[in-house]
Order: sequence, then structure tokens, then C-alpha cells
Amino acid sequence: TLTEPVTDVLVSRGDRVVVHAVAGNPGARFSQGSIAALVDRSRADEALQTLLGQRSDLSEGHMRQLVAIAKETARRRLAEGLPVSARPALDAAVERGAARVEAA
Repeated sequence: TLTEPVTDVLVSRGDRVVVHAVAGNPGARFSQGSIAALVDRSRADEALQTLLGQRSDLSEGHMRQLVAIAKETARRRLAEGLPVSARPALDAAVERGAARVEAA
């Protein structure tokens, strides 16, 4: 069990390994500021996106932000190597997948 003051310090000062350990700890409690920092940091860290997505204590707003970040990550990864003409179909597929995740 980690309290909010402890996770605040770990999130703000920790390296990738520390942040992943804290985010993956089901007993860790986060302040709104720490959760916002983790969600923002996940923009450049797909593993962190996954860890945060597995948490049951994210607010609906933070979960929506995480879905939007994951959507852009998926779009970027899938677009690599695709011709430009295939991008509209890719965009539509990513939007459908994201809508299913949000509905769940």
C-alpha cells in the first residue's frame, strides 16, 4: 500500500522503472495531480498506457484521455508502412476500436 504523498514523490522524481512499478501497484493511491502526470507521461510510453489501463481507480475523464492517447499511438504505429491512400480506412478502424473500448 502506497499513500498519495508517497506516490506523488515517486511519480514526480521516479525514472521509468519506478513509475511503472508504482502504476502497476494495485495498492498505490494517487492524487489527481499524480494521475494527470502519469496519463500525460503515457503519451510517450506504451507500457505505461497498458499499466494505467489496467487500473480500476481511474476517473472517467482520465480513462477518456488514456483512450485518446492510445488511439493516437495505435494510429501512428499502424500507419507506418501503409500507403497514404489507406489512411482513411485506418482512421475509421481506429475510431471504431476506440468506441468499443470506451463503451466497455
